[in-house]
Amino acid sequence: MSFTAKQITAKQSAAKQRLTQIRGLDLPAKVRIMNVCGGHERSITMAGLRGVLPDEVELIPGPGCPVCICPEEDIYDAIQLAMREEITLVAFGDMLRVPVNVAKKEIRSLEPK
Repeated sequence: MSFTAKQITAKQSAAKQRLTQIRGLDLPAKVRIMNVCGGHERSITMAGLRGVLPDEVELIPGPGCPVCICPEEDIYDAIQLAMREEITLVAFGDMLRVPVNVAKKEIRSLEPK
């Protein structure tokens, strides 16, 4: 995706305006915001966001989303439990499609078939 110089200038102007608004907020001594997604953390870091926010705002890298940090064994155990017990298994949407490393003839994810 490419942008014209006019579009880039407009995006930069909007970003500067948002930063000005953030810096103008009447904040308490410290505001801590935790992100939970590795993709969000990468974007924050790549954009240099921490360096332009006021000192009162602390961005904390979180533990990662469930898809990124969940051990394969836990997903396998959840699949086995769901097959053996009459239960309702609730999961974060993307978790349903995460495959485990088992034979192709076996159920490999929590995604309904």
